[in-house]
Amino acid sequence: MSATPDRADPAAKDSATAESAAVDPTAVDPTAVDPTAVDPTAVDPTAADPTTVDRSTVDRSAVRAPHRSPSGAVSWVWIRLRTAPTAAAALALLVLALSLLAAAVPRAVDRYGDTALRRELSERGPLVRSIDATAAPGAAQNLDAGQIGQAISPSQLAAVERTLRAAAGPPLRIDPAAVSYGVSTTSPHLTLRDPGLPVIDGPPPVITLDWQQDQAAHVRVIAGRRPQAAAFTGSAGTPTVMVEAMVGQATADLLGVHPGSVLHARAGQETPLLVRITGVYSARSAADPYWSFQQTLLQPDRESTPPPDRTRYWHVEVLVGDQAPAVLPFLGPVDIYWHHPLLPGGLPAHRVAEAQQRLRDLVSGQTGSELADSSAIPGGVAVSSPLESLLAAFEQERGALASLLAVAGAGLAGVAVAVLLTAAALNADRRSMELSLLRARGAALSTLMGLLAAETAAVAVPAGAAGCGLALLLLPTGRAAVAVAAAAAATALVVLTVPLYAVLRHRRAAPGGARRDPSWAPPTRRRTVVDLAVLVAAAAAVAALRGRGVVGGTGVDPLISSAPPLLGLAGARLLARVQPWLLRLPARAAARGRGAVAFLGLTRGDRSAGPAALLAMLLALTVAVFGATVLDGVAAGRAAAALAKVGADARVESDAELPPVLDQEIRALPGAHSAVQVRVQRGLTFSLAGTESTEFALVVVDPATYARLSATTGIGRFDPALLAPGRDSEAGVPALASPDIAGILSGGGGGGGAPPRLGSLYGTFGLRYAGTIGDTPAVHRGEQFLVVPLTAVRTEWAHSTSAAFPGPDLNLLTGAVDGAALRRAVDRAVQQTPGTEPVAVSVRSEVRTALERAPQQQGATALYLAAVVAAALLSVVAVLLSLARTSPERSALLVGLRTLGMTSRQRRLLVLLETLPQVLLAALAGTLLGVAAGPVLGPALDLAELAGTAAPTALRIHAGAVLLPAAGLLAAAVAALAAEIAVTGRRRVAAQLRAGGE
Repeated sequence: MSATPDRADPAAKDSATAESAAVDPTAVDPTAVDPTAVDPTAVDPTAADPTTVDRSTVDRSAVRAPHRSPSGAVSWVWIRLRTAPTAAAALALLVLALSLLAAAVPRAVDRYGDTALRRELSERGPLVRSIDATAAPGAAQNLDAGQIGQAISPSQLAAVERTLRAAAGPPLRIDPAAVSYGVSTTSPHLTLRDPGLPVIDGPPPVITLDWQQDQAAHVRVIAGRRPQAAAFTGSAGTPTVMVEAMVGQATADLLGVHPGSVLHARAGQETPLLVRITGVYSARSAADPYWSFQQTLLQPDRESTPPPDRTRYWHVEVLVGDQAPAVLPFLGPVDIYWHHPLLPGGLPAHRVAEAQQRLRDLVSGQTGSELADSSAIPGGVAVSSPLESLLAAFEQERGALASLLAVAGAGLAGVAVAVLLTAAALNADRRSMELSLLRARGAALSTLMGLLAAETAAVAVPAGAAGCGLALLLLPTGRAAVAVAAAAAATALVVLTVPLYAVLRHRRAAPGGARRDPSWAPPTRRRTVVDLAVLVAAAAAVAALRGRGVVGGTGVDPLISSAPPLLGLAGARLLARVQPWLLRLPARAAARGRGAVAFLGLTRGDRSAGPAALLAMLLALTVAVFGATVLDGVAAGRAAAALAKVGADARVESDAELPPVLDQEIRALPGAHSAVQVRVQRGLTFSLAGTESTEFALVVVDPATYARLSATTGIGRFDPALLAPGRDSEAGVPALASPDIAGILSGGGGGGGAPPRLGSLYGTFGLRYAGTIGDTPAVHRGEQFLVVPLTAVRTEWAHSTSAAFPGPDLNLLTGAVDGAALRRAVDRAVQQTPGTEPVAVSVRSEVRTALERAPQQQGATALYLAAVVAAALLSVVAVLLSLARTSPERSALLVGLRTLGMTSRQRRLLVLLETLPQVLLAALAGTLLGVAAGPVLGPALDLAELAGTAAPTALRIHAGAVLLPAAGLLAAAVAALAAEIAVTGRRRVAAQLRAGGE
């Protein structure tokens, strides 16, 4: 301060006294510093300027820096929190947000993985998520039927089940309610011999006898009673096995049996079987997993003999009592089974690798060998599980998605660090005078670091714990250690960064404090080296990514993950270099103008650029804009995949002709614009000049309507004139071919020979090459095809036969077609046409919805969107911190100019010209970097896994999504400045001058 004490305003003296008490811990703790330290006679007056102090003459016992005694540190913290409660509250909110974010990321990743795996296991059903064990004792063990029967008693099977469940072990959690085990006959020749039984193609029904545990808990007896007895009857020379059984309601209706009925069966030369029906049952719950593995117990099944006969017959299955397992081996081979489905939500995603290892051990490892050598069941027990392939596919897909999510995570972490540096810079500016005074009085850097760290920790640790607890509460998952460690790391980073940033600026004591932002000073050599290193690292990452292309495999790729943050950091360093020059250009132009407001605002903007805030804004916008391109690319990829799969807005197809009335039903649907009938036959080939074509699909269409459909969908556009009949009828039917077929068909077209002839369901005719198209709506992407005109093919048909021409088997619809209404129309048409083959209906909107709701893709997309939103919000925080950093100085200037007669309009213009150019440059640079990240990462990034499609999916730039983050940033800056101007304008001039003067 330039004013001498005797000329200072009394109010200013009181303010200075209060400020001295606030910054000097000795004001409240005389034991922390020697009382002589404040005696002007004990220290040379020049001690305030270290550059003029003769250190050899200073009594070091009289001038002692604050030392970190427990009471001194506590007093320091208490005084600082009471003096600046607003700053402490702001720091607490920042730490709360950062710790919440740090803890929420791993929790959200765990939740997304756990939810996806639970949905995957639930939707696949018990058959897929089961650990299965089987045993088939027989001749290989030199056992007769009686010995096998003794070894497979219900109690023995229960003992093996307990062993298998214990062998599974964590992390595999068995669903006790879904466990089923039992024994059944396996002979396909155990046929029923009773007259009057239903048949399909001639063979009599085949019966399977099944004993399954705990029948009473899952069966509701409708008539009769549960079975009990099983014994041998007849003479010793010709024994007959008599077994009591109960049948399901559907089986009883099919066979026409009831309690008291007797069925006779025999398998070749095996012992005859007599089945006495004791009851009819139904399932207590059709969704009970108990029935998942033996569904024939509830519903008879149609089966067929092996080729070439393929004659169909009925297969029925009945439940037998507890005495039956002892006699079942006399009827032929038996199958002993144990099924152990997992709990759908019992396996957390982060333990999938451990579960895979456990499954391998059960199936082919040491545990599996022990079970196979077990003497509990003759021949041992063999374990298998379809869960192995499901978990392998899940882990592969999850690893591929992890590399994409890591891009968002790395960018978000960089933005958070940049925001923290901005807050640390704000704190360092606020404490600059105070720390300069303490340094001038001899305080050591280590002492200041300890005191500031204690002060920061007093605020940060409770706030970090609150943020971590909030994340644990809002995002419940199975594990908390990773989230707690992440929140603790974020809190520790704040506790170290904030005081370190402030202390490092005072490595050399200087009167008046260090300059806040030497943007007008020439760059130092160290800064130049750092800038060059960042630029080289970013260029090397870009070159490596573009040179290597998409890399197979799974897992996080550090090079891809670090690319957007590196681009943002390089852009920030470069912009920090050129921003002063860019801002000086309009300032020089304003200097030639008449008014001083524009010149003053632009000049101050040049000198108030904050590098930390600039880095935060650029990183945040880079991540947000790049994330927007990723999400747009994913949405476009899903839309393209749905269209490629359906070929139109809706698709109705059958393996045979569609019902004739279906076309009328479809055209009557609301929202259906057009319905194109198509005939498709797959698996065809032709030969030309000794070259055999690959298999392809023949597509018979009306050229005009099909060309309009292709133009509407954008799939395989063509000119219908290409399929117009030629003048020479002997030249063949014109055909548009896929690229592979076109290479053969066009290759022989110039030889002058006869065109190749194609035999199909629609007659035999010659082919004339008319053109090549890459895709067509009637077939799926990747299929080879020929598109021929309906009129020409029908003419060839009429020349060769008088039979009716086959009807269409495919109908492609355009328009806003409702899937449920379309299926009802198809059902009505099928009911009106007896003997119609099953008709499949697919709707493009439903296919796209299914892609969006795929378990892993839905969770990963939501996480990526959350990361983009968080980065955008952090960019707003960075802007607010940057404005808060310069707010005291700006407020003082505005009040001073107000006293000089500047109008409110001029003050608003001054503030906007001082601040908005920096924000505008940062928004523009961040947007351009985010857009540039797309071409940079494009060759190495395939969004197919995130989109849930098989076809490669690229990034996509949408203007609205790209410009939205920058627009939000500018809007936040304008709103903050408007609020600051409004608050400043309402305060009294004297109070503002006292608060803003330094």
